[in-house]
Amino acid sequence: MKVLFLTKYDEHGASSRYRTIQMLPRLEQAGIVGDLCPLLNADYLFRRYGGSRAAKMNVARAMLTRVRKLRRSSSYDLIWSEKEFLPWVPHLLELMIWPRDIPVVLDYDDAIHHRYDNHQSAIVRGALGSKIPRLMSKAACVIVGNDYLERVARGAGASRVVQVPTVVDLSSYTPKSDYQAEVLRVCWVGSPMTSHYLGQINGPLARLAGERAVELLVIGSPLTTMPGVRVRHAQWSQETEAELIRSCDVGIMPLPDSPFERGKCGLKLIQYMAAGLPVIGSPVGVNTKIVEDGQNGLLAESEEEWYEALHRLEGSQKLRAELGRAGRERVERSYSIDAVMPALVEALNEARSTRARHTMWR
Repeated sequence: MKVLFLTKYDEHGASSRYRTIQMLPRLEQAGIVGDLCPLLNADYLFRRYGGSRAAKMNVARAMLTRVRKLRRSSSYDLIWSEKEFLPWVPHLLELMIWPRDIPVVLDYDDAIHHRYDNHQSAIVRGALGSKIPRLMSKAACVIVGNDYLERVARGAGASRVVQVPTVVDLSSYTPKSDYQAEVLRVCWVGSPMTSHYLGQINGPLARLAGERAVELLVIGSPLTTMPGVRVRHAQWSQETEAELIRSCDVGIMPLPDSPFERGKCGLKLIQYMAAGLPVIGSPVGVNTKIVEDGQNGLLAESEEEWYEALHRLEGSQKLRAELGRAGRERVERSYSIDAVMPALVEALNEARSTRARHTMWR
């Protein structure tokens, strides 16, 4: 089977890297090959993360290139698209370039529909609020990363919905073996766009830091600060990410309980657990499915709960080891490429046999 893989970013974008790009070698082994065509490149991401606006002309050219690629896609058996073909373009215009004779698979690992239907601008809500559900209803298959997104897809009337969680390649993660910690190193990995979530636990971390030696390692967000806490920064790179995580003692994923965050796929937790770290996460969305509280990690909601969770892990090497090893086993069972590849291959093969629905205006 020949597939056109339309990702939003190249390997520098986490969603594209984990949901699509890392899967390609294994898909090829299953006879599913094709061409990878990112919409936006690393330069766009670097500019965005650096706080500057990407050149509008560059984005426009990228969109035109994608339109041309879709117009010339007749040689493919299937099109896989990350979320949508053209971000911030109304669905009626996007459906004008929707392939007429090729089944389309849409993949979602974020509640991207809330960027439109919950937007502060009434114009955006009116023009784009129904876009994602309408695209879902037209796709041959919608692949989603969690229960929240599955409910959205089914509610939109998608003909076939398959849940495939975001996973990691375990061969890249050597599990931690030494759980001693003179300085408790707490790890958070992400981008400047999501580093504001750390503000939720500034108080608990600063409180713990006032009692013993604590260090927060922030991977991928170089300007993040936290009053009262010693922060060390590390530049993100695909080559060093796993080992940097492994060098820490606790992995954290704080989130607010709001609609967009309920659609997240818990990648940070999965990365930490793959490296054998004990984890603490907010009980939001899929986090409550990944983390079995007290068995392979800890869940914390209020500031007091976060402090207690951090304090428990700080005070017990045994607990850190037990939770870390149980977390690694959890990833091996459910959140590794090996665990999800059969379901993904089956979904793509079934989608290929489904004729694309030709009704343009839905």
